[in-house]
Amino acid sequence: LIIISIIAVLIITTICKNAILDSKKEFIKEHYIEDGFKDFILKDKKNVIKIFVYSSMEDKVKRATKFYGLDEKTANKEIKRINGGRAMADNIRKIKVAPSILSADFAALGRDVKKVDDGGAEYIHIDVMDGSFVPNITIGSDVVKSLRKESKKVFDVHLMVNHPETQIEAFAAAGADIITFHIEAAVHAHRIVQAIHALGKKAGVSLNPATPLSTVEELINDVDLILIMTVNPGYGGQKFIPSMVDKVKRLREMIDKKGGHAEIEIDGGIKPDTANLVKEAGADVLVAGSYIYGADDIPAAIKSLR
Repeated sequence: LIIISIIAVLIITTICKNAILDSKKEFIKEHYIEDGFKDFILKDKKNVIKIFVYSSMEDKVKRATKFYGLDEKTANKEIKRINGGRAMADNIRKIKVAPSILSADFAALGRDVKKVDDGGAEYIHIDVMDGSFVPNITIGSDVVKSLRKESKKVFDVHLMVNHPETQIEAFAAAGADIITFHIEAAVHAHRIVQAIHALGKKAGVSLNPATPLSTVEELINDVDLILIMTVNPGYGGQKFIPSMVDKVKRLREMIDKKGGHAEIEIDGGIKPDTANLVKEAGADVLVAGSYIYGADDIPAAIKSLR
């Protein structure tokens, strides 16, 4: 009888602990997701759930002490232990780097694609410009087809062209893995997304700096990638537009609220300091051209952006 009683007490205690844990998790979902802190990891250690979110160190400490009874010193120590004080979101979001071949040597594109492939890049970002949607002219699908044999990495084709629907089949056949078009150039955006998917490719949509997020709101659950331009498109080597950080934050909130799966890609003026800003705001993929191709050590440059 005594043994049965002990077992019963242990079972009840376990149920109660799990109930408390579930309650705390629900509290986190209610209060943190609505506050825009989307990326967090729950750790159950000594009945204390510690939350690490994309926010300032001061805010992490304040929230850990206020809601979970950690003293400030312990909270500070624990948060610093997790990835140097930044949010440990590797299990949720792994930052990918996409070197832009716009800054490569066009006389040796194959060689330069191989350099960033060997250097650890996840994507190869290919800027296609038509001289109409943007002032510059770059490359066509035949060049992409020639480059395909130089790398098995993801070919991330960014169409900065008018009438993007006329280019999709050619770039899909050339070996593109992701095809991104500009919302400003699209009359029937949803139809373009469907056409890209029908060809077995991932679909992305891009926004210029002055284009509001509302223009892609109805596509959030349909696309695989949303590209935020942090410079005005057309040329490499431009300076990052700081006001775009808030735009990235708002996009992350929109995607999470709608339950979308789209990656957030950032293109323009990316180097370590600006990379940190957009990563904190919720970016997934960082496009960098001049910073990577202008580096003496390309693998180190790629690594520094993560």
